[in-house]
Amino acid sequence: STVGSSCTSGTQLLNGKGSNLEPNPPNTLDMCSDGLVGVYHSDESIDEIKVSTVDGGPLRGGAMAEIEVKIWAWNDGSADTADFYYATNANAPIWEFIGSKRAGGPDLQTL
Repeated sequence: STVGSSCTSGTQLLNGKGSNLEPNPPNTLDMCSDGLVGVYHSDESIDEIKVSTVDGGPLRGGAMAEIEVKIWAWNDGSADTADFYYATNANAPIWEFIGSKRAGGPDLQTL
């Protein structure tokens, strides 16, 4: 297989929540379930995640990468913030905080 310059969840992997559309829930690293409350695309959700190299080369350890996340923000989005982390070892991750990004508006937003 060939390593590309980006990797994405696509539009279907994270679409919905365990109680409705999401395939193979809960789609988390820690098996944290979605819970029984909340309304899809009324309450907050992460709809898509894409990681790309900054230099356009293949994804590789040590290279700078950009994270693009499509989220659904609740109400006017003022209460919603996404936190971003990375780990250098996928088999035994030690999560390092990168930073946070506010939703910046209601409904579908790209961070």
